[in-house]
Amino acid sequence: MPVASKPSWSTAGLKRASITNSWNPPSNLVTPLNEVWQHQISYCVRWDSTQSVSQAQRSDVDFPYDTVDFNVVGWAVKDKTLLGGDTSGIDIYTTTDVGGIPDTCEAGKDRHYDQSLWLTDGFQGSAGGDWGQRVGQAYFFENLNAENMHIYLHEIGHTFALDGMSFFRHWNPVWSNSVRFDLYDWTPAGQNSFIMLAGSATEITEFEAWMARDWWRHLKSRYNL
Repeated sequence: MPVASKPSWSTAGLKRASITNSWNPPSNLVTPLNEVWQHQISYCVRWDSTQSVSQAQRSDVDFPYDTVDFNVVGWAVKDKTLLGGDTSGIDIYTTTDVGGIPDTCEAGKDRHYDQSLWLTDGFQGSAGGDWGQRVGQAYFFENLNAENMHIYLHEIGHTFALDGMSFFRHWNPVWSNSVRFDLYDWTPAGQNSFIMLAGSATEITEFEAWMARDWWRHLKSRYNL
């Protein structure tokens, strides 16, 4: 699988939302804050599949952000032979959970993981939480070099505590089984197109960027951080 150049995944709105005009922490906090934020996001890939994954595919699992140090610390698989090519530089785990699914990586402080990328054979849905994201293996690799992998981006939003508005279909049995209404469970006032409103947008919007900052604003005040 050839490794294509990565898209930027950036917009002017996101840049505006990321600007902090009043950053002035106490002097005794500057160093520890720098240690926290100038770091990396470590992932464990849960390869929930009976198909082989090539060395080129593994190398292509990456984030196209210049300002985020992204690191895959290990692969969890049912069988080591599913990992093609040179595997000398990666940690491999073959333990499974109670459902028989490859379990996440546990390797101590230096090789810990923050989130898991759970790629499942034939999985048609998606899921996300503080543990990471789950999408279909085929969907992930087919869209890896797309400008925006919007279903996956939606699930990353859940990992970083952004609320999601679910899209569902409703049949009214009183009228007819063929009568269908496409609905959202709720929408924020004045916002009708953004990644976290499932199916309404295909790229991260300024609203999401501000939601992320708002999450931190409320968390900070609640716990006096």
